[in-house]
Amino acid sequence: MRLPLAGKNRWRTTRQRGLLEIVIHALGRGPVGEEGAESGVQAGIAWRDYVVPVAVAGAVGLFVVLRFAARTDLWLDEALTVDIARLPLATLPHALSEDGSPPLFYVLLHFWMGIFGSSTVAVRALPGIFGVGTLGAVWAAARRFGGHVAAWSAMIVTAASPFAAYYSTEVRMYSLVMLLVALELLALLLALEKPTGPRLSAVAVVTAALLYSHYWSIYLVATVGVYLVVRVVRRRGGLPVLLAVLGGIAAFMPWLPTFVFQAEHTGTPWRTHGGPGAVYSVMVQMFGGLPAWGRLLFVITAGLAVLGIAGRRSGRYLVELDMAGVPHGRMLAMMAGGVLAGGLAGGYVSNSAYMARYAAAAFIPLVLLAGRGASLLDGKWLRGGVLGCVVVSGYFLSSGVVSAARTQAGQVATALMRQAGRGDVITYCPDQLGPAVNRLLPGGRFDQVTFPRGTGPARIDWVDYLRVVASTSVGAFTAGLEASAVSGGHNMWVVWQPGYRGFGGKCAGIIRFMAKDSAFKGRVVVRAGGSYEPMGLYEFRYSPG
Repeated sequence: MRLPLAGKNRWRTTRQRGLLEIVIHALGRGPVGEEGAESGVQAGIAWRDYVVPVAVAGAVGLFVVLRFAARTDLWLDEALTVDIARLPLATLPHALSEDGSPPLFYVLLHFWMGIFGSSTVAVRALPGIFGVGTLGAVWAAARRFGGHVAAWSAMIVTAASPFAAYYSTEVRMYSLVMLLVALELLALLLALEKPTGPRLSAVAVVTAALLYSHYWSIYLVATVGVYLVVRVVRRRGGLPVLLAVLGGIAAFMPWLPTFVFQAEHTGTPWRTHGGPGAVYSVMVQMFGGLPAWGRLLFVITAGLAVLGIAGRRSGRYLVELDMAGVPHGRMLAMMAGGVLAGGLAGGYVSNSAYMARYAAAAFIPLVLLAGRGASLLDGKWLRGGVLGCVVVSGYFLSSGVVSAARTQAGQVATALMRQAGRGDVITYCPDQLGPAVNRLLPGGRFDQVTFPRGTGPARIDWVDYLRVVASTSVGAFTAGLEASAVSGGHNMWVVWQPGYRGFGGKCAGIIRFMAKDSAFKGRVVVRAGGSYEPMGLYEFRYSPG
């Protein structure tokens, strides 16, 4: 394969060039002169030519380290995921029917914990590995879509993304989804080029894996299906690839009854769906956020993505925008738009949340577009300057989100370990605070119960959640806890936080109900604040007579 560059020099075949030369050329360095070709890299590259590849390797390496740097305690979603994944595999379908998620990440985490344990470092290493794998998969996919320059640029944008960095440190399925989407797009292009058995099998397997990883992948798979149907109708080929995608969908059918039950009874009861403005909000969160560095990163990434959709090089420093878009640009924009629009429509139908993390399936097409856009910037200084801003802003943002406190569970658990006695009653309101704290407490030391269902704190039953909350009486619930504490002469502790959707003033009502009982004297032990998942701790000390 030969890629033309400015001047008389041309790319030599990839196999004939060293990786160092590829990086230098990809970031804008002119090709080695013909007079130095025979003597190889040593004769053709001066010491200053090492600056760019070393800088790229250092930057990517730094972001790889960040994907394993989080040391904060697991918050609700992470702790709940670990608690479900540790169950025997035979019970996973039932547990997930109450949770609302597909099973693939939980199965992988189950085997991972069987080998490496369930410590915070161990369980977060799995999504970290998926995050690192995504960098390689993005490079390979972007190379197919736009060549070596686009490949290195897309990899840098992905590595520097605070969105990708954060979800590479969270024990959830989102880093796996990003990896699978990159592999899906790569497999799709390869199969369209040459529909061999192995390539079509790869399309089917990755399609099925996506559907078993996160339900918003349905929108991506549906968009891919529409794209392939259009190709077939226009007689541009693609029928074998379409059949492979249908094969992947067929592999999801055994899980369909569980999915239907989840859609009817679980959803996202903690948040309502967003309006059309939510699409823009999700895009901002996905590519930087609201801080100054985030706005800079968003503007750069969005600008590069627009170039990737419609840009055509018409001169060394001239890029024209084709309002119809270029072929690969249209394809990638269609994939990203299908996920974002599908999530919005699906949210209206199911009254479910519209969150940036759910749109992980749209992230990869967008960074591939940004990579292609960067490849249209000619010259090492222009492209290097733009990508340098991406790296610098991405580092400040990524280091911040990775190190930020995600929960106050550690503070609450420490206070309980120091001050609560064996057999004391601990109540969580809402129950969503339970998994993160329970993970840090020794089993069997305390009597732990959650509002509204009165069950243990390890897992949450999301089935008909808001209806159960509305129908549970604070008075009857608290009276039962008081009776249990008094009969054993134990103190009561309430881990709580107001403001959760559907609870109204019920959690505060538990505090007020307890404060009226003369058998207990209350005091604040931990005040909520300073983390993504704040929680306060009240102690009600038993004082008979």
